[in-house]
Amino acid sequence: MEDLLFLEYIINPSKRTYWVYILSSIFIAFIYIYFNKKASRVNFSSKLWLHESAKLDYYYFILSYFIKTVMIIPIIISAKTIAFFVSKNIYYQFGFNQIQTISYENILVLYTISLFIVSDFTRYWLHRFLHTIPFLWEFHKVHHSAKVLNPLTFYRVHPIENILFGLRYSFAIGFVTGIFIYFFGSKIGLVEILGANAFIFVFSIIGSNLRHSHIPLAYFSFLEKIFISPKQHQIHHSKKHFNKNFGGYLALWDYIFGTLELSKNVKVLKFGLRKEQMGDYNSLTKLIITPFSNILKKEKFILKYLKTATTVVAALILFVGCTNQELSKEDLVKQTKQKEALGQALFFDKNLSKNRTQSCSTCHNPETAFTDNRDNGISKMASLGDDGKSLGDRQAPTAMYAMFSPEFHYDKEKKKYIGGQFWDGREASLAGQAGGPPLNPIEMGMSSKKEVIKRLKENPYYIQAFKDIYGEDIFKNINKAYFAMTDSIEKFEMTEQFAPFDSKYDRYLKGEYDLTPLEDLGRSLFFSQANNSCATCHLSKKEDAMGETFTNHEYHNIGTPINHELRSKNGVKDIDMGLLANPKVSNEIHKGKHKVPTLRNVAVTAPYMHNGVFKDLRTVVEFYDKYNNSYRTINPETKKPWDEPEVKETISLDELKAKKQNDRKIDALVAFMKLLTDKRYEHLLEENK
Repeated sequence: MEDLLFLEYIINPSKRTYWVYILSSIFIAFIYIYFNKKASRVNFSSKLWLHESAKLDYYYFILSYFIKTVMIIPIIISAKTIAFFVSKNIYYQFGFNQIQTISYENILVLYTISLFIVSDFTRYWLHRFLHTIPFLWEFHKVHHSAKVLNPLTFYRVHPIENILFGLRYSFAIGFVTGIFIYFFGSKIGLVEILGANAFIFVFSIIGSNLRHSHIPLAYFSFLEKIFISPKQHQIHHSKKHFNKNFGGYLALWDYIFGTLELSKNVKVLKFGLRKEQMGDYNSLTKLIITPFSNILKKEKFILKYLKTATTVVAALILFVGCTNQELSKEDLVKQTKQKEALGQALFFDKNLSKNRTQSCSTCHNPETAFTDNRDNGISKMASLGDDGKSLGDRQAPTAMYAMFSPEFHYDKEKKKYIGGQFWDGREASLAGQAGGPPLNPIEMGMSSKKEVIKRLKENPYYIQAFKDIYGEDIFKNINKAYFAMTDSIEKFEMTEQFAPFDSKYDRYLKGEYDLTPLEDLGRSLFFSQANNSCATCHLSKKEDAMGETFTNHEYHNIGTPINHELRSKNGVKDIDMGLLANPKVSNEIHKGKHKVPTLRNVAVTAPYMHNGVFKDLRTVVEFYDKYNNSYRTINPETKKPWDEPEVKETISLDELKAKKQNDRKIDALVAFMKLLTDKRYEHLLEENK
């Protein structure tokens, strides 16, 4: 089995010695040799391929493979772990800011380029430090001790250097990946050729292996300021120029930071270390031991670095200790923040729908007070499903202030059902509501909870976050994992952005805004039980109380007519049973009743009623007035008499009793309701005029 593992270096496109890269390098070498006859003397000579230094490369490759596999890889922190750490901490610090406007194809290109550039940049600096920091140079000498170059010289690297490059890779790739997960969620991916980063593949196919060879292939000088040519890397391996050309694939960093050497400036290349040093690196044992022995010989040198290392370790211990102490005190707050961040990511993730086109935010857009602002061909009356054709029969209500709805229950004193979520209260809580749309065949359309969890596990951030918050075994139970998803969405929907309480009305209560005469009249009318019935259903506290949500969370039938325009599109013919459709309700007296919605942001969340039958807020007020005003017989939107109620027998006539209103009073009530628009959405009042 171990023998088969070596094949990875030949069959894996991410490895430098992939057979396609080797063949392409041989092909390029033959072309070079054809035009440079002298080169054949060296490159086809057994003195090169059977040189003692070359044979040492072959043996060391095998040894280093086992050292890396058994000792190094298990201790290196993975890029995935770094990515999780970065993405989570950005979420916790800055909240959710996922970018939805960039196409998947463009994300692939951007991610691929970013990985390549950041990886090459960090490689340049680590390589440079290996040369310029004496402590590290002792280990890097192993690589430069090769007297002749061949593709396996690339792997003549001391284990300590392997650890450093492994850490560099993890932090560089993990950092970039974490940022991309934060901004783009699970949509990140690479532009690949045969499974390898496209840039790495291209550079490898055009002769990366020639860098460790005796084919001095050079580019034009202007290109060598951007890309490292094989000869430039050979110059780096020469005895006189090893502090030049540190770049991996790009020479750009050498050009910018003053370490560039062009091929045209160097004619003679002699590889290896100084003659008196070469004897210290002529066996497998010496390649491993010599760096340590050289460091130990320099007492002052090692004491200096031990002192520095001790200081760093002490600082890290102190940092970790302080952090752990702080976390233990704030554990509950931290977990809540973690859930909010995770819930925010899930709320905006379209991958949780069958065709990956719809998220919670599709029907609850934060830019339009968490309602569905898509036209859908029916003037926002109902939401279009993930399949691009299914239409429901009810409007998606705003998710704002929904956190204040109590769990669905029957109040024995009032003899009424109260609370819950959805127009019929069929879910007791926000978590229950969050779990409905993904599995609804005409909404997000996922076939089962299991399929939803499979989608979650496509995203590495979700995997780690779920385990961190809900336990390592959270994905072992589908129902528990699904509840964890809905629980975190609930926590996000309980954050301040869903209930800012910063409208002009709230500012008026604080003495920060003066009502206009029309707004003041509207306020008086709204709260007046003697004049109209608004406050009967749209008040949960006393008049002008702080934190009012303008709903009592009860269920009533106000005689809303059928939305014939919507029904002509969705094909629904059945009566909307309202509260009676709730599995917990069986009494016919609740037929056609729907939950009283909040009036918060009502002026910017048209259309109105559970089925979106009315387009204008003023029409709604006139509709209410028709029950008490015999002159209010015409629907101002259709210019025809009001349609008959869908359900007649259970209309809440007692709650609808009020004095008739004239046009000025209706204007005043509309003006008051506009006051309930949160500051973030006040601009929509002008746009909706």
